[in-house]
Amino acid sequence: MSATLCRRFTLGDRAWEIDLMTLSINDAIALQELAGRTWAQIITGLDEGDAVVIKVVWWAARRASGEDILLDSDDMNPKWTTFSTQAIPSLTVQAAEVAAEKPAAKPVPKKTPATKR
Repeated sequence: MSATLCRRFTLGDRAWEIDLMTLSINDAIALQELAGRTWAQIITGLDEGDAVVIKVVWWAARRASGEDILLDSDDMNPKWTTFSTQAIPSLTVQAAEVAAEKPAAKPVPKKTPATKR
């Protein structure tokens, strides 16, 4: 599969991100059952614009961010003109790249009796 497994969902000025590879198998099964799709169809459905898949994965991203929201709530039914989704680089890779960009801390020299200030 060449589909991107990390997504950002944006509604107005709010955004949610999810890395599907961080989900447990049971979470993946729950998404399959909610979407009525196989895992492969969920992955490819994001890139193909499958509205059911987009909604279910967006709901999972919102739940993962701590929101207590129902899949069929009005807040999960925006107009397409106010909502967008996009593939993003791996969240794990992003964190590693940010850490790599930070300069390494210089070791603090040990003080010895011969060291003068």
